[in-house]
Amino acid sequence: MKNDKSWVLTVEEKVFNIEYNPKSLSGRNKVMVNGSPEKLKFTFMTGFAGLDQELYLGGKVAHFVLKNGKADLAIDGYFLDSKEAYIPLPGVPKWVWLFVVACIGIPVYTLGGAVPVLIAMGAIAVCVKISISTKLNTIIKALLCTVVTGAAWGFIYIFVQWALSLV
Repeated sequence: MKNDKSWVLTVEEKVFNIEYNPKSLSGRNKVMVNGSPEKLKFTFMTGFAGLDQELYLGGKVAHFVLKNGKADLAIDGYFLDSKEAYIPLPGVPKWVWLFVVACIGIPVYTLGGAVPVLIAMGAIAVCVKISISTKLNTIIKALLCTVVTGAAWGFIYIFVQWALSLV
């Protein structure tokens, strides 16, 4: 598959074959180290914020990083594919859950439907991306998330009013 990745490393005179298959037969993302599966620790936010998981290779720690659907492996401070310096993914701050819950309220309020779910998921994705930005301070991040959440609710209000006018 085009998104499959593999790396071969020698650590302390031992060869490690690391393979990433984004859609294994089980339907789950999978990382294999020398043929043995490594359990990936996915959370609700992983799809929005990315995954940065340690893999122990002999006496060294490698970082399997999945960000925006692209996988790379970092060891000794550098990514193997991109050759860039490894910088840990920022964690998702707890305050963003306020906005996530507010956005989840959209399909609850409208009793479901594709449009409300898409608007809510889009707003959640934008809020999480804003919250993990390293270029903005927390106050600006919170203000932007407030605007995004308010805009999502505004779109839903307009959508509901439009849908009711068709009845």
